[in-house]
Order: sequence, then C-alpha cells, then structure tokens
Amino acid sequence: MEIRETGIILFCEDYESVLAFYSEKLGMKVRQRSKELAILDFGGSYLMLEEEGFASDKEKKDRKTRRSSGST
Repeated sequence: MEIRETGIILFCEDYESVLAFYSEKLGMKVRQRSKELAILDFGGSYLMLEEEGFASDKEKKDRKTRRSSGST
C-alpha cells in the first residue's frame, strides 16, 4: 500500500472563525471550500475543517455506537 497523503480533520464549533484563523492568520492555502467544509494545505498533508463540531468535556462515543444509537 502506498500512502500518498495524510490529513487531519477538525470539527469546528465556529467554522468561519476557525477557517479565518488558519487561512488568514497562519497563511494556510485553501484548496477547496464549501459552506460546511474546507480543505487547507498543511505541508505535505491537509487540514480538513468541518462545521457542526462542538466542545465538550465528555468522552466521545465511537462511530459505531453513535450510529446504532441514532446519534451523529
């Protein structure tokens, strides 16, 4: 298997502010952008920002558990 690129996904509570921080303050180039998702160049990798994240001090359930319980 050849890995061509790696990336980080960041779910954002305040998508527009986070996008502005990474693109304007840190100067990261925006590869692709939509209303709820942005992909920025991050060295030889990428940083994907997605809307609708939220801060919590509780441990997150894994995806299988969330799907079976009806949560997203």
